[in-house]
Amino acid sequence: MTDCGHSWTTDCGDVMQSRWAAECVEVLQFVEQIQGPPGRDGIDGASGFSDYLHTQNSLSDIWTVAHNLNRKPLIAVTSVGGVEWLGGEILHMSTNVLQITFDEPVAGFARCI
Repeated sequence: MTDCGHSWTTDCGDVMQSRWAAECVEVLQFVEQIQGPPGRDGIDGASGFSDYLHTQNSLSDIWTVAHNLNRKPLIAVTSVGGVEWLGGEILHMSTNVLQITFDEPVAGFARCI
């Protein structure tokens, strides 16, 4: 059997498999040494980044979240039962307060990111 310029013959599948594994390691070590061109610079992040976790203990179809992050954050909603995004509608009332409206009363958490 020939592969990558190396040849061997064996009746034992295990020996052949270990030789294939050694070949794979050699190829991977070679590939790890290849470096592509540098990527573009990213944008600077906000210093002191913060998020906010709102807890809605009581069932409600309207959650008012006062996060005080001074921006309109992304929102990840999870019910008490662990169901992510419950189909609510998000309205940013200001850069510090938002409202989530659901089709039915829900209790859970809203992470403002």
